[in-house]
Amino acid sequence: MQYDVSSLVFRFAVSFVTVQAIAAAGCIFAFKKHRNRRVWLAVLAAMLYLNCAYLFLFSPVELRQQFGTVIDYALIYPFFAYMLICMALAPLFVAAAAAAGISKTVSALGGTSDCAGPGSGYNGQRRELLKMMTAGIALPVAAPSLYGLYVGSAQMKIDDIEISFPALPAGLDGFTILQISDLHVGPFMDSTVLQPIVRSINALAPDLVAITGDIINWGSAYIDEAADGLAGLQAEYGVYAVLGNHDFYCDTDTLCSKLEKTGIQILRNGWREIRPEGGGLLQLVGIDDSKSRMMRDPNIHNLKKALHQAPEAGFKILLSHRPTVFDAAAALGMRLTLAGHTHAGQLISPFGNGRAWSLAKFFYDRDYGLYKRNGSYLYINRGLGVVGPPLRINCPREITRIVLRRGNPQVETAEG
Repeated sequence: MQYDVSSLVFRFAVSFVTVQAIAAAGCIFAFKKHRNRRVWLAVLAAMLYLNCAYLFLFSPVELRQQFGTVIDYALIYPFFAYMLICMALAPLFVAAAAAAGISKTVSALGGTSDCAGPGSGYNGQRRELLKMMTAGIALPVAAPSLYGLYVGSAQMKIDDIEISFPALPAGLDGFTILQISDLHVGPFMDSTVLQPIVRSINALAPDLVAITGDIINWGSAYIDEAADGLAGLQAEYGVYAVLGNHDFYCDTDTLCSKLEKTGIQILRNGWREIRPEGGGLLQLVGIDDSKSRMMRDPNIHNLKKALHQAPEAGFKILLSHRPTVFDAAAALGMRLTLAGHTHAGQLISPFGNGRAWSLAKFFYDRDYGLYKRNGSYLYINRGLGVVGPPLRINCPREITRIVLRRGNPQVETAEG
């Protein structure tokens, strides 16, 4: 199936140009008294230069493959910092313009002289206020954005998790699952970035590797990059993957075919039996991310479809891109659900005890990490890649090493 990514790219570009236009118009009004032509020409030249980033954001470019680090540091990262500042300023300038328009309308309807409108004194006060507010917004946005782009985005962490189950088959005691998620292979994650990560994963010698979706960012141009980057991935009992929502923004059949040629088994609403040498039976279930948005949680339908012919016996583990299926999965006998999708919002607060607040908390009750419900566990991986701005703040890329243990639960986790 081929997803028409051109419309998505067009909407992305138009929205960014619109935000820039609003921010530029607001800044022109606020700083109108600064009449130095050289300064304005320098600002215009900088804007045009930063927008050259569009040349590298949507499809592979040979120049970027050769000079990727230089282009990222000199163009792509500054562009996204600039765009984040524009996105923060645009609502301010829209509100200011709306307030001025309402003031003029009220004055006109009241038949009074609009001393609070065209008068230069009032406009001067507005400009001074807007200048102060512009600085007050731009500087706090710029500092963490630059940190997240240049420093945070490169950080990666291996998180070790041990989960105990009283009824775990003895042969699965010590079974190691290595989970990665949300690779978003594209402009910021190509095969040259993936291959060292694959070598690190192989060095950990896991029993099983699970990839929980969003292998591709968007478009089919990066399918070969994904297949080449993941080609060396190894585990004793296999490498398995499920599809996330972004994996339907490309030729999904081609993606699956090329990944399977590298030895990765794609679970599309299906299951596999895994029998370790020490005994025991593991039922690994995997579901597609549903493209339907008509139901409250359309992934439940895919889960029931996957379980329709699955045997009742065995210790059941679910691979799902979205974590929202967890409640239904626990009710249907899944002892462990591995998911991704949230990225933890790519921003986690450095403050607070225990589980720190993340940007994803605005959208998901369960945003990252380990959760427990009625003896069933959910783990949400923060992801390896990025979506949107290529930044991470206190939210390093994640490789999760999960060790299954037979015994009473000892790990501390959130109930819910």
